[in-house]
Amino acid sequence: MSLPELKKSEQCECDRLSYIFKISILALLYYVLGKISFYIIVQSSIVSVVTFFPEGVALAAILIYGKEMWPGIFIGQFVLAVSSGLPVGASFAISAINSIEAIIGYILFYRNGFRISLESSRDIAGLLVIIIFVLQPFSAFFGNLTLIMFGVSDISQMFTNMFAWWFGNLMGQIQLTPFLLYLYTYKKDINIKESLFIVIFIAVLTYILQIYIHKMTLSLILAITMPIVIYISIHKNLYYATLSTLTISVVSLYCTKIKGSLFWTGDTVNAFYRIVDLNFYILAHVLLVLLIGTMFREKERAIKQLEQLAHFDVLTGLPNRHILKSKINKAILHANKYKTFSAVCFLDMDGFKAVNDNYGHDAGDEVLKEIAQRITNLISEDDALVRLGGDEFVLIVTDIEYKNQLDTLLEEMMKSASNAIKYKGNDLFVTLSIGVALAPYDSNNADTLVSYADISMYEAKKLGKNRFVYYRDVK
Repeated sequence: MSLPELKKSEQCECDRLSYIFKISILALLYYVLGKISFYIIVQSSIVSVVTFFPEGVALAAILIYGKEMWPGIFIGQFVLAVSSGLPVGASFAISAINSIEAIIGYILFYRNGFRISLESSRDIAGLLVIIIFVLQPFSAFFGNLTLIMFGVSDISQMFTNMFAWWFGNLMGQIQLTPFLLYLYTYKKDINIKESLFIVIFIAVLTYILQIYIHKMTLSLILAITMPIVIYISIHKNLYYATLSTLTISVVSLYCTKIKGSLFWTGDTVNAFYRIVDLNFYILAHVLLVLLIGTMFREKERAIKQLEQLAHFDVLTGLPNRHILKSKINKAILHANKYKTFSAVCFLDMDGFKAVNDNYGHDAGDEVLKEIAQRITNLISEDDALVRLGGDEFVLIVTDIEYKNQLDTLLEEMMKSASNAIKYKGNDLFVTLSIGVALAPYDSNNADTLVSYADISMYEAKKLGKNRFVYYRDVK
């Protein structure tokens, strides 16, 4: 076997082991979370409205790692069902249904162009619609049909069990899937100490409100916890917000096992309705966090985009005329403070109109972008290139100690700009005419420096173009 073939074989073996590891972890998580969900159930029935967390893990895993993760769902569900006393045939069928459900979720999610970062309200709304109106109706109907076919449940309970299955499973997915997707998205930015603080604070608060403060109504609890999670969703990223709602959910579900809790389900007659109330309490937190948090992020992005449009040129990405004055003033202050010179250079392209006339405006745009990039590559981070519009630019150079220093830079710029620009098999040529004004030598006023540099640029044009002229040589 050749060396490339050996490396390819080793890579395939590593990929296979990685896949098996992921499948095993998913199956284990599915089983453990299923047991935790079943522990909370006080009714003896197979189907319960209690949050079924494995569904959230399954959907998140398949959205992140692909459809190939379905065996992990199947194995986890099968072992969970058999160990809970379900017949092997029914366990196999339900495992297949849950695996198919997750694959359907994957297909619908990506075919509609949704993103696992869930960064827009469209992504969130799309995920919720898929869960509520497609995945869980599918799972609830065929899952309960399977139980009836194997004699596990009675057909008279079909609609009640379908509601319980649908509601419990969607609660698992709506809570856990976004949390895991945000965990995956923000994994590099997560602060462990901050996460632990939020979990402990929310857990203690929720526990006290539901166990130790008597006569506490659901409305009062909502009035206390809801503003907190909304605050976290606005001022932190959505990972921390969904971590908060998940903590509320887990602690509240734990409190359902403790006598004295608002949601205590020791009375099996009212257990179903109390769990439904609990689900709606949790659901209110989850939906508000997702929707408000996402809309706030979209607002932030929109503001940043508007600022970008206001201060930067769309074509070249350079700063535009709106921040030119502030940059020149900064350069003037720098020159006066450090007893050096700052230069304001007015740049105009020679031959740009001919490019537009002969090859079209798309060619002109390419020339503008290429020249802007070439100049940017030559200047330092402390300098700035600003596009005024058309083929006019202003270059601000700081820390000039002697004239030859600036001369060398301008000569390099003109030489770089004069090199051919490839466009659709054609060589396009432009040159630069540059006017230069110095601060504080020529002026300490930004507008005046730009005016002097402009006058100098026109002098360079008169002298034959493709050259630079200092304002002091014009007078």
